[in-house]
Amino acid sequence: MLSNAGSRLEVLDRSALSEGVGPHLLFNGVRRLTLTGLPGEPVVREAEGAVVIEAAGFAGSFSGARLERDGTTLVVRLVAAPSD
Repeated sequence: MLSNAGSRLEVLDRSALSEGVGPHLLFNGVRRLTLTGLPGEPVVREAEGAVVIEAAGFAGSFSGARLERDGTTLVVRLVAAPSD
């Protein structure tokens, strides 16, 4: 699981392509995470000011985020980076 003060994400038993903000994504943060081939459509909801996404092998909660849909693609954009 990766997390900061406002967001968290967890990928289990599946491949993911990640792009870090700096030289090391565990220490500097994740700029982009791409998952493909989910066996079903993710469950997406808004709860307590956060976008929450759940799917087989993935869970994420993103505070202060905006969700964009383009066909079968979901894009979560963090409006403001929370400070730790």
